[in-house]
Amino acid sequence: RYLFSASAMALAISPFAFAQEQKSLSETCPDLTAEEVEAIENYKGRFAENAWYARAYCVSVEEAERRMEIQNRGAIGPRTEPGPRPDTAPDADPGSLQVLLHEKEPGTFAGLWIQHQPVYGVAVAFTRDAAATLAKYTSDPIYIPVERPGPTLAELRATQDGMVELLRQMRINWYGAGSDITKGTV
Repeated sequence: RYLFSASAMALAISPFAFAQEQKSLSETCPDLTAEEVEAIENYKGRFAENAWYARAYCVSVEEAERRMEIQNRGAIGPRTEPGPRPDTAPDADPGSLQVLLHEKEPGTFAGLWIQHQPVYGVAVAFTRDAAATLAKYTSDPIYIPVERPGPTLAELRATQDGMVELLRQMRINWYGAGSDITKGTV
């Protein structure tokens, strides 16, 4: 009874306490100009996630829109249109580059991910010779070479699959295992 009362009281009070502790956007993001803060706080654009992203990473709406466009390359547009996907450069979007590297560099490719900070870009990891290997496929500065020791992406996925299979054999109901490609762990 007391536990329920204490939990209900914490839930009832926490939104107000949380709201009082929040800093203003200009305090949270001191490097933004007054105009950039205004644009984020009064965003009227088509996609609200641009303002959310701008607020989360302390960037202008224009920079948030640029980053979202990079993240969505290959995921929207031609892929949603009828017919086959048009031919594009292998580095035209992160997904296409990932497929190519998975196929052509299975012995060293360790995965790719969106890196938001300290510098925005698409981190492309290899177990060795990251810069030289990535340079064979792209010169686009949005792609950042990363040396990540440990398993390749193929080895990481095989370990993941093996763990799930072992759990299944032990009759443990487990439907998947997560991994962290940035660290090379399952």
